[in-house]
Amino acid sequence: MMLYPLLPFFLGTQISNNHIWSHGPEYNFSGTIKMLSFLDENNGEPLGTILRYKLICRPLNHDVLRCYISESNITLLKSRNIGDDNNSKKINIVNVPFEIKFNQRGINSYIVEKTNPPVSLWELNMIRLIGNQLHIGIDLSDEMKNMFRAQENFTIGVCQVDFKIKRILSDDDDNETNSLNSNLELVPLIKVGKFSNVSIEIEKKRNIDDCIRRTESFFGTRYILGIIHRDEQTTLTNSESKILISKHNFTSETIDINELFDSNQNKLGMVMDYMGLTLETINPATNSLEKFINPISVGIISNHIEDYKIEY
Repeated sequence: MMLYPLLPFFLGTQISNNHIWSHGPEYNFSGTIKMLSFLDENNGEPLGTILRYKLICRPLNHDVLRCYISESNITLLKSRNIGDDNNSKKINIVNVPFEIKFNQRGINSYIVEKTNPPVSLWELNMIRLIGNQLHIGIDLSDEMKNMFRAQENFTIGVCQVDFKIKRILSDDDDNETNSLNSNLELVPLIKVGKFSNVSIEIEKKRNIDDCIRRTESFFGTRYILGIIHRDEQTTLTNSESKILISKHNFTSETIDINELFDSNQNKLGMVMDYMGLTLETINPATNSLEKFINPISVGIISNHIEDYKIEY
Protein backbone atom coordinates (compact mmCIF):
# COMPACT_ATOMS: atom_id res chain seq x y z
CA MET A 1 0.00 0.00 0.00
CA MET A 2 1.08 3.56 -0.76
CA LEU A 3 0.31 6.54 1.46
CA TYR A 4 -0.42 9.86 -0.29
CA PRO A 5 -1.13 13.19 1.42
CA LEU A 6 -4.64 14.62 1.21
CA LEU A 7 -4.12 17.35 3.81
CA PRO A 8 -0.31 17.28 4.16
CA PHE A 9 0.97 16.68 7.73
CA PHE A 10 -2.59 15.84 8.86
CA LEU A 11 -4.54 13.47 6.61
CA GLY A 12 -3.59 10.95 3.93
CA THR A 13 -5.10 8.23 1.78
CA GLN A 14 -3.97 4.62 1.53
CA ILE A 15 -3.89 3.26 -2.01
CA SER A 16 -2.76 -0.06 -3.45
CA ASN A 17 0.45 -0.37 -5.46
CA ASN A 18 -1.56 -1.17 -8.60
CA HIS A 19 0.00 0.35 -11.76
CA ILE A 20 -3.12 2.44 -12.46
CA TRP A 21 -2.04 4.64 -9.53
CA SER A 22 1.46 5.22 -10.93
CA HIS A 23 0.75 8.98 -11.27
CA GLY A 24 -0.82 9.14 -7.84
CA PRO A 25 -4.38 10.07 -6.82
CA GLU A 26 -6.65 12.86 -8.00
CA TYR A 27 -8.97 14.24 -5.32
CA ASN A 28 -12.37 15.50 -6.48
CA PHE A 29 -14.24 17.86 -4.16
CA SER A 30 -17.66 19.43 -4.56
CA GLY A 31 -17.88 22.97 -3.25
CA THR A 32 -20.58 25.45 -2.30
CA ILE A 33 -20.34 29.18 -1.66
CA LYS A 34 -23.65 30.63 -0.48
CA MET A 35 -24.61 34.17 0.46
CA LEU A 36 -27.97 34.94 2.09
CA SER A 37 -29.11 38.46 2.94
CA PHE A 38 -31.83 39.27 5.45
CA LEU A 39 -32.58 42.93 4.78
CA ASP A 40 -35.04 45.20 6.54
CA GLU A 41 -36.34 46.46 3.18
CA ASN A 42 -37.35 42.87 2.32
CA ASN A 43 -38.95 42.32 5.74
CA GLY A 44 -36.18 39.89 6.57
CA GLU A 45 -37.01 37.51 3.71
CA PRO A 46 -33.89 35.60 2.59
CA LEU A 47 -32.38 36.59 -0.74
CA GLY A 48 -28.99 35.53 -2.01
CA THR A 49 -26.82 33.49 -4.33
CA ILE A 50 -25.32 30.02 -4.35
CA LEU A 51 -22.16 29.18 -6.26
CA ARG A 52 -21.41 25.52 -6.93
CA TYR A 53 -18.10 24.26 -8.30
CA LYS A 54 -15.67 21.34 -8.49
CA LEU A 55 -12.22 21.49 -6.90
CA ILE A 56 -9.72 18.95 -8.28
CA CYS A 57 -6.41 18.50 -6.44
CA ARG A 58 -3.36 16.26 -6.70
CA PRO A 59 -0.39 15.87 -4.34
CA LEU A 60 2.68 17.43 -5.93
CA ASN A 61 4.96 16.38 -3.09
CA HIS A 62 4.70 15.77 0.65
CA ASP A 63 3.59 19.34 1.48
CA VAL A 64 1.94 20.72 -1.71
CA LEU A 65 -1.36 20.13 -3.53
CA ARG A 66 -1.82 21.26 -7.15
CA CYS A 67 -5.47 22.27 -7.73
CA TYR A 68 -7.85 23.80 -10.24
CA ILE A 69 -11.52 24.78 -10.25
CA SER A 70 -14.09 23.67 -12.84
CA GLU A 71 -17.85 23.43 -13.51
CA SER A 72 -18.71 26.58 -11.58
CA ASN A 73 -22.20 28.08 -11.83
CA ILE A 74 -24.17 30.60 -9.81
CA THR A 75 -27.87 30.64 -8.92
CA LEU A 76 -30.08 33.43 -7.60
CA LEU A 77 -31.82 32.34 -4.41
CA LYS A 78 -35.19 33.72 -3.35
CA SER A 79 -37.37 32.64 -0.45
CA ARG A 80 -39.81 31.00 -2.84
CA ASN A 81 -37.23 29.05 -4.86
CA ILE A 82 -34.43 28.01 -2.51
CA GLY A 83 -32.76 25.09 -4.23
CA ASP A 84 -34.19 25.92 -7.66
CA ASP A 85 -31.41 25.65 -10.27
CA ASN A 86 -33.48 26.77 -13.27
CA ASN A 87 -31.90 30.23 -13.21
CA SER A 88 -28.27 29.09 -12.78
CA LYS A 89 -25.54 30.63 -14.94
CA LYS A 90 -22.04 29.48 -15.74
CA ILE A 91 -19.42 31.68 -14.15
CA ASN A 92 -15.63 31.88 -14.31
CA ILE A 93 -14.17 32.35 -10.84
CA VAL A 94 -10.57 31.13 -11.11
CA ASN A 95 -9.10 30.41 -14.53
CA VAL A 96 -5.62 29.26 -13.49
CA PRO A 97 -4.23 26.24 -11.64
CA PHE A 98 -2.78 26.96 -8.22
CA GLU A 99 -0.84 25.21 -5.50
CA ILE A 100 -1.54 25.00 -1.78
CA LYS A 101 1.57 24.72 0.39
CA PHE A 102 1.07 23.25 3.87
CA ASN A 103 2.95 23.17 7.14
CA GLN A 104 2.20 21.48 10.47
CA ARG A 105 -0.49 24.07 11.29
CA GLY A 106 -2.36 23.79 8.00
CA ILE A 107 -1.98 26.03 4.94
CA ASN A 108 1.17 28.12 4.77
CA SER A 109 0.76 29.85 1.38
CA TYR A 110 -0.70 29.70 -2.13
CA ILE A 111 1.37 29.54 -5.30
CA VAL A 112 0.36 30.59 -8.82
CA GLU A 113 2.26 30.87 -12.09
CA LYS A 114 3.44 34.35 -13.04
CA THR A 115 1.37 35.47 -16.03
CA ASN A 116 0.80 38.55 -18.17
CA PRO A 117 -1.63 39.98 -17.24
CA PRO A 118 -1.13 38.78 -13.66
CA VAL A 119 -3.71 36.80 -11.73
CA SER A 120 -6.13 39.36 -10.28
CA LEU A 121 -6.47 40.04 -6.56
CA TRP A 122 -10.11 38.96 -6.86
CA GLU A 123 -9.04 35.54 -8.15
CA LEU A 124 -6.35 35.22 -5.46
CA ASN A 125 -8.93 35.98 -2.79
CA MET A 126 -11.30 33.40 -4.28
CA ILE A 127 -8.48 30.84 -4.19
CA ARG A 128 -8.00 31.64 -0.50
CA LEU A 129 -11.73 31.54 0.23
CA ILE A 130 -12.03 28.06 -1.31
CA GLY A 131 -8.65 26.63 -0.33
CA ASN A 132 -8.91 27.64 3.31
CA GLN A 133 -11.63 25.03 3.79
CA LEU A 134 -8.69 22.59 3.75
CA HIS A 135 -7.01 24.54 6.57
CA ILE A 136 -6.80 22.87 10.00
CA GLY A 137 -5.25 25.98 11.56
CA ILE A 138 -3.32 24.38 14.41
CA ASP A 139 -0.71 21.66 14.92
CA LEU A 140 -2.70 18.85 16.53
CA SER A 141 0.16 16.35 16.66
CA ASP A 142 0.79 16.87 20.39
CA GLU A 143 -2.55 18.38 21.38
CA MET A 144 -4.47 15.87 23.48
CA LYS A 145 -7.10 18.21 25.00
CA ASN A 146 -10.67 18.18 23.75
CA MET A 147 -11.04 21.95 24.15
CA PHE A 148 -8.39 24.65 23.94
CA ARG A 149 -7.67 28.14 22.60
CA ALA A 150 -4.93 28.83 20.05
CA GLN A 151 -3.95 31.41 17.47
CA GLU A 152 -5.06 30.72 13.91
CA ASN A 153 -3.97 32.33 10.65
CA PHE A 154 -7.10 32.38 8.49
CA THR A 155 -8.65 34.35 5.61
CA ILE A 156 -9.89 37.13 7.91
CA GLY A 157 -6.61 37.56 9.80
CA VAL A 158 -4.62 36.21 12.76
CA CYS A 159 -7.05 35.61 15.63
CA GLN A 160 -7.48 33.60 18.80
CA VAL A 161 -9.73 30.60 18.13
CA ASP A 162 -11.58 28.24 20.47
CA PHE A 163 -11.03 24.68 19.24
CA LYS A 164 -13.22 21.72 20.19
CA ILE A 165 -12.19 18.19 19.15
CA LYS A 166 -14.82 15.46 19.25
CA ARG A 167 -14.53 11.75 18.55
CA ILE A 168 -17.88 10.36 17.49
CA LEU A 169 -18.83 6.71 17.04
CA SER A 170 -20.07 6.13 13.50
CA ASP A 171 -21.32 3.27 11.32
CA ASP A 172 -19.04 4.44 8.50
CA ASP A 173 -18.80 1.02 6.87
CA ASP A 174 -22.58 0.81 6.51
CA ASN A 175 -23.19 4.43 5.58
CA GLU A 176 -24.68 4.68 2.09
CA THR A 177 -23.42 8.27 1.85
CA ASN A 178 -19.77 7.22 1.93
CA SER A 179 -18.11 9.25 -0.79
CA LEU A 180 -15.10 7.01 -1.34
CA ASN A 181 -14.57 3.59 -2.82
CA SER A 182 -14.60 1.10 0.03
CA ASN A 183 -11.09 -0.03 -1.00
CA LEU A 184 -9.73 3.46 -0.28
CA GLU A 185 -9.30 4.79 3.22
CA LEU A 186 -8.38 8.12 4.76
CA VAL A 187 -5.77 7.79 7.50
CA PRO A 188 -4.51 10.37 10.01
CA LEU A 189 -0.88 11.43 9.67
CA ILE A 190 -0.69 12.68 13.27
CA LYS A 191 -1.46 11.30 16.72
CA VAL A 192 -5.24 11.75 16.77
CA GLY A 193 -5.96 8.03 16.84
CA LYS A 194 -7.06 5.70 14.08
CA PHE A 195 -10.47 6.32 12.56
CA SER A 196 -11.76 2.69 12.59
CA ASN A 197 -15.43 3.32 13.49
CA VAL A 198 -14.79 6.83 14.83
CA SER A 199 -15.32 10.19 13.13
CA ILE A 200 -13.25 13.17 14.21
CA GLU A 201 -14.98 16.56 14.34
CA ILE A 202 -12.98 19.76 14.66
CA GLU A 203 -15.00 22.84 15.63
CA LYS A 204 -13.48 26.32 15.46
CA LYS A 205 -15.02 29.52 16.82
CA ARG A 206 -12.98 32.63 16.02
CA ASN A 207 -12.71 35.42 18.55
CA ILE A 208 -12.85 38.19 15.98
CA ASP A 209 -12.26 40.89 18.62
CA ASP A 210 -9.03 39.20 19.73
CA CYS A 211 -6.81 39.41 16.65
CA ILE A 212 -3.29 40.70 16.19
CA ARG A 213 -4.18 41.30 12.55
CA ARG A 214 -7.57 41.72 10.88
CA THR A 215 -8.51 42.34 7.28
CA GLU A 216 -11.72 43.16 5.47
CA SER A 217 -13.98 40.12 5.21
CA PHE A 218 -13.91 38.97 1.57
CA PHE A 219 -16.77 37.05 -0.01
CA GLY A 220 -16.41 36.90 -3.75
CA THR A 221 -20.04 36.44 -4.84
CA ARG A 222 -21.48 39.11 -2.55
CA TYR A 223 -21.92 41.83 -5.18
CA ILE A 224 -22.88 39.57 -8.10
CA LEU A 225 -26.50 39.81 -9.36
CA GLY A 226 -27.02 43.11 -7.52
CA ILE A 227 -28.38 41.84 -4.20
CA ILE A 228 -25.78 43.76 -2.18
CA HIS A 229 -24.64 47.08 -3.64
CA ARG A 230 -20.96 47.99 -3.96
CA ASP A 231 -21.21 51.06 -1.73
CA GLU A 232 -22.63 49.01 1.14
CA GLN A 233 -20.31 47.79 3.88
CA THR A 234 -20.28 44.61 5.94
CA THR A 235 -18.95 44.12 9.46
CA LEU A 236 -18.07 40.57 10.50
CA THR A 237 -19.70 39.63 13.82
CA ASN A 238 -19.20 35.85 13.99
CA SER A 239 -17.07 33.22 12.22
CA GLU A 240 -17.19 29.47 12.87
CA SER A 241 -15.86 26.41 11.04
CA LYS A 242 -16.40 22.68 11.32
CA ILE A 243 -14.35 19.84 9.79
CA LEU A 244 -15.65 16.26 9.91
CA ILE A 245 -13.36 13.36 9.00
CA SER A 246 -13.79 9.60 8.99
CA LYS A 247 -12.03 6.84 7.09
CA HIS A 248 -14.39 7.32 4.12
CA ASN A 249 -15.49 10.97 4.37
CA PHE A 250 -14.14 14.50 4.55
CA THR A 251 -16.30 17.63 4.82
CA SER A 252 -15.44 21.16 5.82
CA GLU A 253 -17.64 24.22 6.23
CA THR A 254 -17.41 27.82 7.46
CA ILE A 255 -20.27 30.18 8.35
CA ASP A 256 -19.68 33.91 8.73
CA ILE A 257 -22.32 36.33 10.00
CA ASN A 258 -22.08 40.00 8.96
CA GLU A 259 -24.02 43.15 9.67
CA LEU A 260 -24.73 45.30 6.59
CA PHE A 261 -24.55 49.11 6.54
CA ASP A 262 -25.07 51.80 3.92
CA SER A 263 -22.56 54.57 3.18
CA ASN A 264 -24.01 56.63 6.05
CA GLN A 265 -23.51 53.73 8.50
CA ASN A 266 -27.23 53.02 8.76
CA LYS A 267 -27.84 49.34 9.46
CA LEU A 268 -29.63 47.59 6.59
CA GLY A 269 -29.79 44.04 7.90
CA MET A 270 -27.68 40.90 8.09
CA VAL A 271 -25.70 38.79 5.63
CA MET A 272 -24.74 35.14 6.14
CA ASP A 273 -21.81 33.70 4.18
CA TYR A 274 -21.40 29.93 3.87
CA MET A 275 -18.46 27.99 2.41
CA GLY A 276 -18.55 24.19 2.15
CA LEU A 277 -16.27 21.52 0.69
CA THR A 278 -16.84 17.75 0.47
CA LEU A 279 -14.50 15.06 -0.83
CA GLU A 280 -16.51 13.14 -3.44
CA THR A 281 -14.11 10.71 -5.12
CA ILE A 282 -10.46 9.70 -5.36
CA ASN A 283 -9.43 8.63 -8.86
CA PRO A 284 -6.14 7.57 -10.47
CA ALA A 285 -4.36 10.53 -12.09
CA THR A 286 -3.64 9.99 -15.77
CA ASN A 287 -0.49 12.07 -16.29
CA SER A 288 2.49 13.53 -14.48
CA LEU A 289 2.58 17.06 -13.07
CA GLU A 290 5.04 19.67 -14.28
CA LYS A 291 6.38 22.32 -11.94
CA PHE A 292 5.47 25.98 -12.39
CA ILE A 293 8.17 27.82 -14.36
CA ASN A 294 7.76 31.21 -12.63
CA PRO A 295 5.95 30.58 -9.32
CA ILE A 296 4.62 33.42 -7.17
CA SER A 297 3.74 32.81 -3.51
CA VAL A 298 1.03 34.67 -1.55
CA GLY A 299 -0.17 34.35 2.04
CA ILE A 300 -3.52 33.00 3.22
CA ILE A 301 -5.01 36.29 4.48
CA SER A 302 -7.24 38.06 1.94
CA ASN A 303 -6.09 41.24 0.22
CA HIS A 304 -8.19 44.39 0.40
CA ILE A 305 -9.47 45.22 -3.06
CA GLU A 306 -11.60 48.14 -4.18
CA ASP A 307 -13.21 46.66 -7.26
CA TYR A 308 -14.94 43.29 -7.40
CA LYS A 309 -14.87 42.07 -10.98
CA ILE A 310 -16.19 38.85 -12.42
CA GLU A 311 -16.40 37.45 -15.93
CA TYR A 312 -19.39 35.38 -17.05
